[in-house]
Parts: sequence; C-alpha cells; structure tokens
Amino acid sequence: MVDEPISQLDPQNAQIVYEKLTLLNRELGKTILVIEHHPEFIGAYCDSVVLLKAGQVVWKRPVAEALSRVDELIANDIYPPQVTRIAHELNGHAAATYPVTLDAGTRYLKQWLEQRGRAQATISQPVPPVTTPSAQPLVTFQNISHSYKTLDGGRKPVLQDVYLNFHPGERVALVGANGAGKSTLLKMITGLVRPQEGRVHVSGQDARTQSPEKLANHVALIYQDPQQMFIEDSIRGDVGFFLKERKVADMEAIVAKAVEDFRLQEIYERDGRLLSGGQMRRASLAIGACMRPQIMLLDEPTSSLDVADRRQIAVMLRKLETWVRLVMIATHDMELVAEWATRVVVLQRGRVIADGTPEEIFGNPNLLDKARIRLPQVVRLSHALKLQPVRLSVEDFVAYLSDQTATT
Repeated sequence: MVDEPISQLDPQNAQIVYEKLTLLNRELGKTILVIEHHPEFIGAYCDSVVLLKAGQVVWKRPVAEALSRVDELIANDIYPPQVTRIAHELNGHAAATYPVTLDAGTRYLKQWLEQRGRAQATISQPVPPVTTPSAQPLVTFQNISHSYKTLDGGRKPVLQDVYLNFHPGERVALVGANGAGKSTLLKMITGLVRPQEGRVHVSGQDARTQSPEKLANHVALIYQDPQQMFIEDSIRGDVGFFLKERKVADMEAIVAKAVEDFRLQEIYERDGRLLSGGQMRRASLAIGACMRPQIMLLDEPTSSLDVADRRQIAVMLRKLETWVRLVMIATHDMELVAEWATRVVVLQRGRVIADGTPEEIFGNPNLLDKARIRLPQVVRLSHALKLQPVRLSVEDFVAYLSDQTATT
C-alpha cells in the first residue's frame, strides 16, 4: 500500500515512481494499492478504482468505467482526468465510457471532429502579446548567482546569472524540476537567503542589507508545509497573530475580512494543525494576507491536495490579489499555472531559460521537455489537434471546439 507517493515530486519523477510500481505489479506479481489525488496517473496506471465516502466503500469498478462516472465523481469533489471531462462535456453529459488517458483522448477527439466534418481543429488565433508593465518593479534580481556547500566540501550552483523584474499586478509562476532554484529564488526575496553575487531589490530596498524581520513588512512567504504557519491553538489566534504583535488598531476588522475572503467561518475556532490539507492552505493564505504585505510568495501551494482543493486554492489566489500587489508561486502544478498565471518563468539548473505568458510557454513543448515539465492534458491535446494558441482549461477547450464545429 502506497499513500500519496508523488505528492512532492516534479512530474518527471512522479512518472518514474509509477513506472516502478507498474514493474512491481507486472513482473513480480505484487498487488499495488495506491491512495492518489492525481487523476491522470490513476487513468494511466491503475486497473480499478475504489470510491470511499464517509468511511464506506461505495463501489469498486474498472478504471475506465470508474473515471467515466464524471457527474457522480464531481458531486463527491473528485475530478476525473481532463481528457475524460472534455469528452463528457462535448457529449452533453451522456452516460458512456470515455477515454481516461491522453492517447485514448486524442483518438477520441480526432474521431469526434471527423464525425462533424473536420479533419482537425486548425483555426489559429494570435498569441496574446506580453505587455510591458509601466509601474516600477516591486522585485528586481540583478546578475544573481548562488551556490550551496556539498557534503564533499564543494559547491553546487543553484542560481546562475539571473536577471528578473516583477511588477505589481502580475501573477507569476516559477516552474522547473526539483532543484531548479525556485524555492531559493523565493527565499532571497524574504532575506532568508542572501545572494553570493548580484543584488536583490524588494520594494526599493536592497534585500542584502535588510533583515528578514524588516522585509516581513513587505513580503510574506507561505511555506510548502502550511503547519509551519500555525502558532496559536485556533485559526482565530493565528490569523490575528501578526496584527496583534504589531498592535494594529483595526485588527478585528482585518481579521473578519480575511475569515470571510478565505472561507474560514466554520473552522475559525479550530486548531490549524488538526485541519484537512485544503483547510490548512486556506488558513495559511489568510495568515499571510493579514501580515499586510505588498508581495505574497507561495511555495507549492497545492502540494498533497486533491483536485477539488487545488481548484479552491486557485480561487483563493485570485482573492489574494485584493490584499497584495504581487503574487508569486513556485509550483509543479501545471494545471494551476495554466489557469491562474499571467507570467511563467521557467528555471533549469538555476538558469532562466524562458519567461512569458502561459500561451507562449505552453506553446513550446520542446522547451518544456528540456525543463522536465509535464504539460496539462488539455495543452497536450491542443498540440495534438494543432490548436493555436493552446487552450489552457477544460472549459476553454470545450467552448472552442463547440464553437468551431458549430460553424461547419
């Protein structure tokens, strides 16, 4: 039995884990029972699915049949693979067995298009241009290089020759394989890591000369493990802790707004360390927001969450923009990047190898293969059907195909 085996891995390493589990099953005859929130891996590697509800087994079905029960699964906050949901939407929620893997989905959609008189969906639209912000940047990296000591006494580079500016209003996603330098970049903004070469400016201040306590007036970092944000015995105490320590006059009004914005009303009096993963994430966002920073940084905000909770975090990130001027995340969750980010910075071995809109970055599969980034299924389907620009969400993909086939 394996519990969430890929929760903190980049997609390439996640695939390797499932390939090894498949090897154990097929060549050594081992029965593998996996608790998993990533529907794409369930569709690609599992033989059957068991649905649990309130501690009871609802059913056990073959994987294709199970994941095709789209409406029932979504009613239970379980989201099937994107290809399955697309097929289900295009067929008006009809009961059927739908594709659950990318290859099967590609064949299904090509056949669906042919039946409507189209060989493929090839109508192109221009990629939205990158707009140059007029405001002064809130964060500037100038010629940053940094390395860590290794056990043998050497140095391992983690950032090399980084030049970046981040402006108010941007939704920035830092992406790349494990070890690419994403977390180090975020920690430099907080002052927790000081660059060995180059300069980092945060809200006009040189981060190398400011303590993390001083920079906390401008920057809040939400760690990958949200439990590190909990100090008090209740969410009420944790959300208001920073404001209380700083003796902010309108503390109660600020806390009340955070509780409403981040949907904490029902868990307000509970100990944050005893909450579910999604509840912890929402609470940690409220804690960070009440620190009243200009810049919010989040390290893997959807790690270990199921699809329903990941979708809720995307909503909360948009709500966060009413509290801060700049939001940056480091993540392996490409569905979140596709649906939320306005700017994607791709890191590989400490170097910036690409910087652009999601349409530009996801429109270049060779670049993402180089960076060991696994595209969302909806984007890979876009490439297979030659859609330009690529579609970034299930809803956008379905609407586009429905519109195009309706005109033929």
